[in-house]
Amino acid sequence: MRPVFAATILVALTVSALALDNNHAVIIQGFLPAEGLPDVSNANELWNDCFLWYELMYNRPSIGGDSDRIHMLWGKGQDFRKDGDDRYDPARLGLYSITDDSASASTVDSCFSALAADSLESDDTMFVYTWGHGGKDAYMPRNAKHFSIMVRPVHYSPGNGYVGTHLWDTTFARMCDQVRECERVFVMQQCRAGGFIDDLNDDKTTMVCATIATEKAYSCDNDSRNGSPLPEHETTDVQGAPVVWRHAEFNFHVMNALRGTAIWPYNNPPAVDADTNNDGNVSWFEAFRYNQMHNSSPKTREVPVYCDPTAYSWRLDSVPRGLHYRAVFRGGALASTLPDSCDTVATSLWALKGNSTLELWKYDIGDDTWTAGATCLTGGTDQRMVPR
Repeated sequence: MRPVFAATILVALTVSALALDNNHAVIIQGFLPAEGLPDVSNANELWNDCFLWYELMYNRPSIGGDSDRIHMLWGKGQDFRKDGDDRYDPARLGLYSITDDSASASTVDSCFSALAADSLESDDTMFVYTWGHGGKDAYMPRNAKHFSIMVRPVHYSPGNGYVGTHLWDTTFARMCDQVRECERVFVMQQCRAGGFIDDLNDDKTTMVCATIATEKAYSCDNDSRNGSPLPEHETTDVQGAPVVWRHAEFNFHVMNALRGTAIWPYNNPPAVDADTNNDGNVSWFEAFRYNQMHNSSPKTREVPVYCDPTAYSWRLDSVPRGLHYRAVFRGGALASTLPDSCDTVATSLWALKGNSTLELWKYDIGDDTWTAGATCLTGGTDQRMVPR
């Protein structure tokens, strides 16, 4: 993207030169705010949260302020702008625009093809963030075998609102699998995001999903849980009129954890401490746990899912790829990165069972049963999982 100020070019080049790894971020979201949610006339969180993810990645040392390493596939291919807004404007980053292309099946495929040609290696990381509506291939979620992210083209359907084009989990995985040599991190906000785990998970992949495969994800409810910062939707004055800037519940808490601060007030937000093992970093697992502790979705069937390469190594041999499906469905939030003091059994998975407790449970793959596991919830983290 073209910077606004020439001075910014020098800063970006200087910082990115220090980041020797060939790390990239991909952000995918296909709906415009006016198309986003049936009960909201302007779902601006569809832009706000993608902008904030872009900002988080842009400020990471491993990206080093290099906008060419962040690939924003959003809406119809143009930034969402509101005159008078200076928080969710690319100028805040010294950039004229951050959107590279629209979010469609063809642009997603082309993006991963280009990254494959860029030859990411084992010490590189590819971060992928997805949002938009999530679909399923059956009326009843528990009967579904495949799940989707909806991308463009988008059309209006009477009685259903705006409907996107299904990008199915198997197709999306084939696109992403063009890049397999590097560490991969997927953060998925769309409804039923957990349904992608068995397609994407491998021995180099970490996934943090807003929900299990059977559930929807929701916008913030502006309620605090366990001391989480407010407001979750901030109101500002734009050209003499109040504007409410919205966020998704999962996005809000995960990004606060990674950023280390709340979003509001913009110039002096309160600190957020998700570093439970006090190692000076917030890992993806710690961000996941922070969301689980503070997520206050009013419809609270929003159970997040976490999965990392350790879990992949514990899968059943009879499952060609990914986690045992019932473990994701019945276990809620999978948490396989364990402290050194915990026993790990090759035939078991570990999970934070449900959204109302942080108790660590054990799932027995052979018996398909859950038993109370251990209380060792704090401790070491795999440093590969730290979002550098």
